[in-house]
Amino acid sequence: MDLKGMMLKSVANQALGKFVLSDVECNRVHAAKLAELHS
Repeated sequence: MDLKGMMLKSVANQALGKFVLSDVECNRVHAAKLAELHS
């Protein structure tokens, strides 16, 4: 694979990682709110 392709791939992986992290964070906050409601 050429250098440009590798750069694009790493950038895409970083973006994907950020999306996954923010998604997990949202789920965690949502779960915490649900727990508060039910307690």
